[in-house]
Amino acid sequence: MYFCYMEVINLNACNLFNCMKTKFTFEDNIFLSKRLRFLNISFIIFLFCFITFFFPINFISQISIPNTTPVTQNFDGMLATTTTPANWKMHQSATPSYAGGTSTLDFQASSGTPATGGKFNWGTSGAERALGVMTSGSYASPNSIMAFYRNTNTQDLTDLSISYDLERYRINTASASVQFFYSTDGSTWTAVASGNISAATIGTAGASAYSFAPQATFASGSFAISGLSIASGADIYLRWNLNTTGSNSQGIGIDNVSVTATFAGCALAATPTVNANAVTVTTGSTTASVSFTGGNGSNVLAVITATDCSIVDPVDGSAYTANTVFGIGSITAAGDFVVYNGIGSSFSLTGLSASTTYCINFYEFNGSSLCTKYMTSSVASAGFTTTTTSVRPFLTGVMINSCDATCAEGNNEIIFGTTADYSVLANTSNIDIRYGNSSPASVTYTDAYTNVPATTTTLNTACPGTFLDGNGVMMPVGAKFMIVRSTFCPNDYTWTNLCGAGPIYVLYSSDATWVTLGNFDNSGTALRYFRFNSITTSTLANTLDYSYIPNSNPSGGNGAFINLDSDGGAPTSYSNNGCVVLLPLDYKSFEIESKNNAAYLVWSTYTERNNDYFEVEMADVNGLDFLSTGRVDGNGSSSTENYYSFLVENMKEGYYYFRLKQVDYNGDFSYSEIKSVTIAGDALAILKINKYLDKISLNFNKNISQGSKIEVFEITGKQIYSQEVSVTSKKIEINENLKGMLLIKVSNPINGIQTFRVLLGDM
Repeated sequence: MYFCYMEVINLNACNLFNCMKTKFTFEDNIFLSKRLRFLNISFIIFLFCFITFFFPINFISQISIPNTTPVTQNFDGMLATTTTPANWKMHQSATPSYAGGTSTLDFQASSGTPATGGKFNWGTSGAERALGVMTSGSYASPNSIMAFYRNTNTQDLTDLSISYDLERYRINTASASVQFFYSTDGSTWTAVASGNISAATIGTAGASAYSFAPQATFASGSFAISGLSIASGADIYLRWNLNTTGSNSQGIGIDNVSVTATFAGCALAATPTVNANAVTVTTGSTTASVSFTGGNGSNVLAVITATDCSIVDPVDGSAYTANTVFGIGSITAAGDFVVYNGIGSSFSLTGLSASTTYCINFYEFNGSSLCTKYMTSSVASAGFTTTTTSVRPFLTGVMINSCDATCAEGNNEIIFGTTADYSVLANTSNIDIRYGNSSPASVTYTDAYTNVPATTTTLNTACPGTFLDGNGVMMPVGAKFMIVRSTFCPNDYTWTNLCGAGPIYVLYSSDATWVTLGNFDNSGTALRYFRFNSITTSTLANTLDYSYIPNSNPSGGNGAFINLDSDGGAPTSYSNNGCVVLLPLDYKSFEIESKNNAAYLVWSTYTERNNDYFEVEMADVNGLDFLSTGRVDGNGSSSTENYYSFLVENMKEGYYYFRLKQVDYNGDFSYSEIKSVTIAGDALAILKINKYLDKISLNFNKNISQGSKIEVFEITGKQIYSQEVSVTSKKIEINENLKGMLLIKVSNPINGIQTFRVLLGDM
């Protein structure tokens, strides 16, 4: 039996902003392993092995890694395996080579005394692991641990900063030491003395003793390799030589390895000499209109904070993504959000909290990406306070009798809420739910939150782009959220009625009080109580007490739901839609057609509850700054389908966004999904988006000139795609499988900057 074996670590050194300094994780790299087995045809075996060894073909996809976030390989993912992590190998030789190494270990240490030495996955049956060796009479020193990286950045890799811990799992009187090397071909090694750990440092400790429990670090290495010139697509290998003496010596392993790469940059642009000035701000309760006079930079950056006025300046050589919804854009420091990055002289802010003081700074800058240079002197600053409002965060409903086809009832209980006129940082201090048999409810069900990305992914499979992990997120004004148990089973429900109603932030409670067998009473006549405590970004505390009678639901059974409002007290209504999840108002459809210079809106609802009216809101260019353009009366409470229409006339050519703000009799409100329409003319507007074969085709009504830039952002503000247009065309193809609610930004030398909001799913 023969086989050829090749492995590659894909090291993406660059995020979409061409970060200057990037940290790499060994865990997140791409592992390619091709094992070819052939029987009885030795010539074919030889030919394939020869080609694989001397002419390797590696399929590499780039990984974007933040340039300020430390990442490590701690080997904990090895668990009880006898295989090294992807792209790691071990070799027992005085002249090791990566190609000649192996990914197979001799032992996974868990307990007892090993019979012999060898290559070890050190640790107990728990998650804490380390990778190392133990020598014996039959397994001699030296032994090497090696890792392989490829520079997939477009720039040369010039420096590496490396740190690691050394841990001891067998004690003996013989000495041990570590020598560090690197290589560009995996066989010719260069020593790096600063990465060594000497025998004197490791020391000896008397009689032989074994321990397989996680060991305290007894030595650490932290050093740098400079003067490198690893070109794009070229390789670098790291090697730890574990050197021991005697036939029965130390058992040692390495752990917590961290690598930081630096890449060749470019000369910074010239610093602007005149900063933006003459700032004026007009405020509402949750919005603000900002205008200013620009300086002499090519662009201006605006940063806002609600914590204090000590805003941290942007860093030269760094790019920032702006979002006019407060709390979503890039940050220069915790709490300091970028809300504008452009060439204009005004913008509108949303997502602010009522009765809250904010500070905003303006920075002129030149250049882009690595070359950016900000003017941080003579900074124009302004402070402003939003007006007051009476609608604070509240619960909108609770599933008191959950659907439990596959999971126990307690797993699937759901609590819905809204941030109303405030933004709220989602954590245990600011969002607190209590339940009980007496008033006020006293048993807390949300002492601990966590994120469960796999469950959120399942929710988004039903409704692409609708749900976000909420724990630790600044939820903006008017945000919807739902609180569920961390073991929630979403497949027990139908979610299609929530599609397009996002983002809905999901908070997963890992509180032990929230048990699996059911917590919220759904039978009997005795009152039951909820208490909702919330604290907004303006530090306003809000306590609402709700009560309900379990058997008041006329339908009962799975899906029994209580509808709540901003005033607390008894439910506004009891309902039951089975296992179909509904929001307070359920849209059947919402469509827009354009003709001449008018937009015709048509929508319908399945059910309505206390629906006073719809407010039609419209935005242009960025799809974020909505203003009211008309009102249509609702039908109160209704269980039959209702149809509505609205006409907007005398519109200028361009690309517009519409949404419906549904307002209850008590002032509570919610938003529909966002729809877009093109009013034909000379404006640069997307006419159609075709998705096929994992490609997105953008068709414009005017040529996109060479040098234009196409950028795609998630609704959180994270950039996930960037492309520079190389040939003038009306059609641009994005060769990426993109899904969810996205913002597409087109920077065009002729038409300026325009942003389009789209919802992409499986079509």
